[in-house]
Amino acid sequence: MAGMHPLPIVKQFVVILLAFVLEIILFALMGVNGFFYLILLGFITILIVAMIAFAATFTSVKLSPEGITCAKGILNRDTTFIPYEEISDVKYTQMFPERIFGVGTLFINTAGSPTVEVIVHSMRKSDITIIMKEIKGRVKK
Repeated sequence: MAGMHPLPIVKQFVVILLAFVLEIILFALMGVNGFFYLILLGFITILIVAMIAFAATFTSVKLSPEGITCAKGILNRDTTFIPYEEISDVKYTQMFPERIFGVGTLFINTAGSPTVEVIVHSMRKSDITIIMKEIKGRVKK
């Protein structure tokens, strides 16, 4: 089973940083009257980011001899199983903040599907490499 990175909040960290900068700018423009609105905005931003980070920790990817299983969710569980024969493309991306923390986003496409079947954010690059190597070794061209 490939796990999530201990810091699954790379993108969320960027959101907090941008929200903090926005709060400083708005505070400078609005003065003391807008202070409470800015504090409220900060708490809402932190709450949303915390929820996203908490949800990201409940994602798992399992490799089996038959295929790959991706399970996501906290209360509602969404599980996707893809046989190796149906996988048409596997790739990953890394934005600059993700490269700093050693994580990336894994994309798994299936034949005949117009959209990406599985997307896993904030996964360790080492886990992504293992998964990609395993899938490419089992996919028949």
